[in-house]
Amino acid sequence: MEYKKAADVLIKMSQKRGLQTEEKEALSEAIGVLAWMYLYKNRIKAIRVNRERRLKREK
Repeated sequence: MEYKKAADVLIKMSQKRGLQTEEKEALSEAIGVLAWMYLYKNRIKAIRVNRERRLKREK
């Protein structure tokens, strides 16, 4: 499952009524971790693309 889709599922779960405060906090933490992982994945991809472009220019 992609990070964004997993975060969306967790957000929907957190909006349900009847969750305890601790459960809502745990869901918020999980959403935060997924968001950072998504950003990290995109950053690594951008670094890789820039490196490939630089190497092509050097040839």
